Amino acid sequence: MESSHLLQRKAQLQNRLPWKALLEQPLRSQAQAAALCVSERMCNPEGVQQIAQLAKKQHSLSITWDLMHPCDVAELALFYHYVSLHFPEHHWQRTARRYLHLISVSSQQRSLVSPSLFGGISGVAFVIQQFNETGQRYQQTFAHLHQAIAEQVHTHSSWHLPLTIGVAESDFDLISGASGILGYLVSLPSPDSMLSETVHHLLDYLIALAAPGQERWVCLPSLFEAELDRQFYPYGRFNCGFAHGIPGPLAALSLAVLAGYDCPGLREALLSLSDWLVHHQLQDEWGITWPVAIPCELASSPMQWRTLPAARTAWCYGAPGVARSLWLAGKALSDEHLMQIALEALKAVLRRPVSKRHIDSPNLCHGIAGLLLICLRFAHESQDTFLIEQIPLLVEQILAQFDSQSPFGFRDLEAEGIQVDQPDFLTGAPGTALALLAASSDIAPSWDRLLLLS
Repeated sequence: MESSHLLQRKAQLQNRLPWKALLEQPLRSQAQAAALCVSERMCNPEGVQQIAQLAKKQHSLSITWDLMHPCDVAELALFYHYVSLHFPEHHWQRTARRYLHLISVSSQQRSLVSPSLFGGISGVAFVIQQFNETGQRYQQTFAHLHQAIAEQVHTHSSWHLPLTIGVAESDFDLISGASGILGYLVSLPSPDSMLSETVHHLLDYLIALAAPGQERWVCLPSLFEAELDRQFYPYGRFNCGFAHGIPGPLAALSLAVLAGYDCPGLREALLSLSDWLVHHQLQDEWGITWPVAIPCELASSPMQWRTLPAARTAWCYGAPGVARSLWLAGKALSDEHLMQIALEALKAVLRRPVSKRHIDSPNLCHGIAGLLLICLRFAHESQDTFLIEQIPLLVEQILAQFDSQSPFGFRDLEAEGIQVDQPDFLTGAPGTALALLAASSDIAPSWDRLLLLS
């Protein structure tokens, strides 16, 4: 076993490996052409709004994209910013700045009342940060946004100690909760005292949530937002999904350590959460996987919860997202064994037949693009030959769903095979296009911090 110092040095070297396109021609050009088509279809905000209104009629659960919502236009600003980096000879930076300007316009119409990473102030601040290459621009805007984040975090009733056992998943998760906010804040290179205090406030909350043997993060039926969850989990659950479950806090805490943060109990929290996830793995014919959640009534009986079905193999739920959280924890802890478990879990996903992965949509959240992006991160950091060989296959699966006749080029595929023209970053064409660019270019997808992947 290598020493902790050598493992940490190896992780640092892995982080500095240059990002490389992992596609050969002509597939590389095909992926970039599809991404460009998406870019061309979404450059008119008013046109996007019209198609988004139709999407709601296509499927009742469609995400409503709103031209007057700062977070929605911020996601497209982020999309075009990265498109412009890949294709600087085009006009995409101008389009990116048009959407960036719309953030200000829409903010005057609708104020943000949440500090969350998706749908809240942290997400908007992250997008503006990506434009802030020199560190000197948008300082007044940053100051306003960061002040609002700090105030809302410190006044949020759920993020104060002591904690009781049983919390709403939206309090701690990546999408709406403390994990996503922390993931953004620890990405800031030079936080002032106000932001540092906010980071430690969130760290204290998540560390208390992850206290060894406590499992305070269990979600009880009274805290579920959806009635359907109460029907499926009448006694509560331990959520295993990256987007809404405990892998989100594990990833956020790991990123905090990798950013140089330290405080009492942080290492113990990482050990506690990673041990829980490793212990609650499932084994099937392809290898390591995880369920959507562990029902509370089965939690004390491994013989029972080990018979649960595996979740789909996506970013939001399933082995890819869990594996990434464990890999980040392994880097933070200099634990090569934990990183190896994460790698084996992801390779098990890729050994699984495509029909058994249950990710039919091309998108980031619950589709092929999310798996592709996670595989790209693992492939660059582990240099695993098997993973590298799988990248073109995943890209081909995404491109097989490209439809030049559709409004955005890619459609979200929902239940019953219903296709939805979704402009949303997580479930729509922009995220899919960015994943294709990540596979086909030498530019690292640093935007994936929004997904807590790097």
